[in-house]
Amino acid sequence: MNYELISKLTMEENNNLKDEVSVMRRRNKILRTEITRLEALLKNIEKEKIDLKEESNSLKDALEFKKDEYQKFTHYS
Repeated sequence: MNYELISKLTMEENNNLKDEVSVMRRRNKILRTEITRLEALLKNIEKEKIDLKEESNSLKDALEFKKDEYQKFTHYS
């Protein structure tokens, strides 16, 4: 075989691999960014879930307090 042809083929393959590596790096960067964004979104959802549970518990407590007050007043009627 001709060494020039082998050299050309090797250089083309090398360039193709470099392009592929570049594409894969960009893809990985995009995926890492997306993972970071989704993790932050998940943290916000978890925080909102905790806040809603606390709000629900405080509303239940307030409702129980109102029921107790109502029962106290019905005894005096």
